[in-house]
Amino acid sequence: MLLGTLLAGCTTEPGTGAAGDDGASDGVTGTDPSGPDATDTGTGTGSDTGTGTDPTGTTPPSAPTNNALPVYPTQHPRIYLTPNRSRLAAALSARTTPATRFKSLVDQWVAGSDIWGFSAWNAALLGQLTGSATYCTKAVATIEAQVVAAEAKIAVNQAPLVAGDSYLEVGDLIGDLALVYDWCLPQVSSSQRSRWIAYANQAVWNVWNYTQAKWGSKTIPWSGWSVDNPSNNYYYSFLRATMLLGLATNGENAQAATWLTQFREALRFVSEYTPPVIDGAFAAALREELTTNGTPHDPDAVKAMNERLKKGTGLKGKELFMPLRLALTGLDHGPELVRAIPLLQHASEVDPNVLSPLTRIERCIA
Repeated sequence: MLLGTLLAGCTTEPGTGAAGDDGASDGVTGTDPSGPDATDTGTGTGSDTGTGTDPTGTTPPSAPTNNALPVYPTQHPRIYLTPNRSRLAAALSARTTPATRFKSLVDQWVAGSDIWGFSAWNAALLGQLTGSATYCTKAVATIEAQVVAAEAKIAVNQAPLVAGDSYLEVGDLIGDLALVYDWCLPQVSSSQRSRWIAYANQAVWNVWNYTQAKWGSKTIPWSGWSVDNPSNNYYYSFLRATMLLGLATNGENAQAATWLTQFREALRFVSEYTPPVIDGAFAAALREELTTNGTPHDPDAVKAMNERLKKGTGLKGKELFMPLRLALTGLDHGPELVRAIPLLQHASEVDPNVLSPLTRIERCIA
């Protein structure tokens, strides 16, 4: 999931090294479960990382671009459909193989079949494309069942299903709720809207405020696993829930603006690059490292790079990691570099608007 555009370029200053108070380590803890691929339509779950390649010959912007805040739509449906409705409807009308298969699966689900991994938003999408209320009727009933089950747990101060496995499923469950809310709103009653929003707000709030997470009147903290780890599939589940709830309920939910801001800030170091001032000698050493050995694609490669930089520059600890973080992210804080550097490289390979680590450091020197 990549957002926005970049502010390109940075400046260097002569000197012998930059010291700082960056607390980043060059190690990594825990495990890194991998998630399945995302799809535009169909069934199952997915991450928002995406796949693909950078089109040949595409050059990232060489100057700062418009960094204004997005303008959010006020009319429903808001999410996905405006630029894609005609294309998807045409595929259904033409009875293309993927569209026919998709409609068949949704129809089976509406008729009562138990399809593994099926999300209600698939039916809501087909309802939007066909104009048939039957699909939204089933989708709304499914989300209502999720909320009712959660409310029963919350009433006795217990965590509902959405909190299971360190909130891994929050992206699917709250994302499903948000999409059905947006695409089937005329069939969602006023009381349902209020209850769905209250439940979803609490779930998303608990994700980002894990030490104070609360259900009912009971504080039920959790580990906060990967809330700051953009190389982990949990992180993108958290972002999915936050983004979709904010978009779907903006203007109708007092906390929606908070979720949209939370989402933008979560990947700010990818989508924005504010020019830092770093030591010129260090910038040159980092460019040589990335040119010679390539940009690391995983934590072990980042640690190997750090060791080479230590030997080559004589810097270590804060004196190494502060200028390294500033050069590559433009920020003096954020996720651990073993996570951030591979993410930046991957992001630059799938989104031509994202500057790669090597391009960033080259612009520091230019």
